[in-house]
Amino acid sequence: MIYVEGGSFDMGYQRGRDGADNDDVKNAKPLHKVTLHSFYIGKFQVTQEQYYAVMDKDSNSHFKGDRLPVETISWEEAKVFIERINQKTGKKFRLPTEAE
Repeated sequence: MIYVEGGSFDMGYQRGRDGADNDDVKNAKPLHKVTLHSFYIGKFQVTQEQYYAVMDKDSNSHFKGDRLPVETISWEEAKVFIERINQKTGKKFRLPTEAE
């Protein structure tokens, strides 16, 4: 885990700053200030070996290898992974927010 210092930044879309209006930005929120508290986050991606150890099943990743990252699970599967790792460790991990 690595420590990320909290702070504030501008998040969202601002006409003229972010290019032409197109499908990439039409659903973006207007520019707004976001403040985050300091937090810890995993330094590396979860490997297929780690996923199997927690979930007791293969991640069905496209690129196979114990030390390769998991890259094909859904948001729901990621949430189940976090719930199970919390149960196994007694700690309180979570997925990062969009702003984090």
